[in-house]
Amino acid sequence: MCDGIYLNYIIQFITGEQLNPPKLTCPSLVQKLDNMQQVFDFLHKHNIKLVNLRPLDIVNGNEKATLGFLWHLVEQFQFKNGLEKPLLLWCHQHLSPMGLKVVDFTKSWVDGRAFCGLVNVLKPNTLDIKESIPNEERRKIAFETAQKLFNITPLIDHSVSQLHDSKIVFDYVNQFFQYYKILHQKETKEPENIKIITPEPTQPTQP
Repeated sequence: MCDGIYLNYIIQFITGEQLNPPKLTCPSLVQKLDNMQQVFDFLHKHNIKLVNLRPLDIVNGNEKATLGFLWHLVEQFQFKNGLEKPLLLWCHQHLSPMGLKVVDFTKSWVDGRAFCGLVNVLKPNTLDIKESIPNEERRKIAFETAQKLFNITPLIDHSVSQLHDSKIVFDYVNQFFQYYKILHQKETKEPENIKIITPEPTQPTQP
């Protein structure tokens, strides 16, 4: 595991995506770190935030860190694969009172008003969602404001092209959900102990 080869294959198995081939012969620390860095870069690309964990920790054979990393990794992708409807529900609950209708992670976001609405969810009355401006300008304002106020990474270009990719929009909107959870934790004074930041799955209602 510490050479990064098997972890590379595990990532491919879980996600179904192809990573760059790892170096199959790893006699040196440099090669092991290179393999492991590929894995970390992939997770960063998918907006999975690792806290207090470095490639060197796994390469050095830290068993506790490695097992915890694998468990949370599987948990993350399990949550994410089944999260579209719960996240849409969260968006609907918070955006519908503003007169915004969100039914998907593509067309509902094109005019930029829903993005502005999410900014207002985190900080009320920050942006005017009814202002009559071009859609691209509205999206740009929303993305720049979210980055400035909440450090939310602008995964989406403010042009319309990436809005056809529901996965990119999902990942971007998910950052607002994560920030909202942290705000709620602070308001309720709940302790934070997050290594990989993931939304909790919706619990079924008891009859």
